[in-house]
Amino acid sequence: MTTATGGAQAVVRALRILKLFSGKHLSLSLKQVIEATQLNRTTVFRLLSTLVAEGFLVRLENGDYQLGPELTALGGLAGNRDGLRRIARPILEELVETVGERTTLEVPSRGSDGRMTMLVIDEVSDSHRLGITEFAGNHLPIYATSTGKAFMAFSNDEMLDGIFSEPVQAFTSKTPVSRPAVEKDLAKTKSQAYALVIEELEEGLVAIGAPVFNASGAVCAAISIAGPTVRMTAERIPELVVELKKSAELISQRMGYR
Repeated sequence: MTTATGGAQAVVRALRILKLFSGKHLSLSLKQVIEATQLNRTTVFRLLSTLVAEGFLVRLENGDYQLGPELTALGGLAGNRDGLRRIARPILEELVETVGERTTLEVPSRGSDGRMTMLVIDEVSDSHRLGITEFAGNHLPIYATSTGKAFMAFSNDEMLDGIFSEPVQAFTSKTPVSRPAVEKDLAKTKSQAYALVIEELEEGLVAIGAPVFNASGAVCAAISIAGPTVRMTAERIPELVVELKKSAELISQRMGYR
């Protein structure tokens, strides 16, 4: 077996660090990584810092490290091909049959500008003449979508740091463009286990989002019900929330979440 050198060696070492994390080791200290890799402290700290900067790891308040949002995004995209989309599709189709509104399956992903977005990896349309914009394949602003808020509410502050490192765009007069406003939404989302977004991304568009969890207990995606304000009324929202959460829980269970 040949030995990697230079940049290739750094890549190999970084990948080996990522492989240390598992269901039994959701977070690791600097000391644990040093002991497991048998590398010197300076090298390990430099590798960990690079992985944090790129979003593959996050550093916790106690100094330990855990897997970051960029790995979740990559895992979600892999799941699109091999598992997540296949599992979610029939459940979303049944949800559309039940509620009569469009549904989406979304995962976090970097947009062309490097910012975190929600990537729509699947969408099941409704049969209404009065519909909404089709989003399949698009990157949507994570702070102005129900799926984005559902995902972030069960994620970590590193994602918010990246989103608000620069000014964010307002898509309508109701788009939350300050970190305190989004944090308030996320606290409410986490307490009720769903996000309700009314005309924050598009005028006349209402969406409800719920998180999807994987076998390790981490949020890996989110699903939504979306439709125009004339159909997504305040009286109807509670009924839609119940059906959406049932579907999200079923997808999570089939992804191995317990």
